[in-house]
Amino acid sequence: MIGSAAIAGVWVAEGIADCYKENGIFIWDIAATMLLVKEAGGKISISDLGNEMRVDAEFTNGKFT
Repeated sequence: MIGSAAIAGVWVAEGIADCYKENGIFIWDIAATMLLVKEAGGKISISDLGNEMRVDAEFTNGKFT
């Protein structure tokens, strides 16, 4: 963990990192990053949307299996 979900997601979008996964993160902390990863050809998985708008998120750059 580098301390910023947004930066970690950008690293995935750029291909610097293969995968980013975090459980229980607020959706607004990763909303813009989801778009960046998707537009870069990566895969996005969001699950377990809770009452507090927390989700489990996983981003991959499409090369990670």
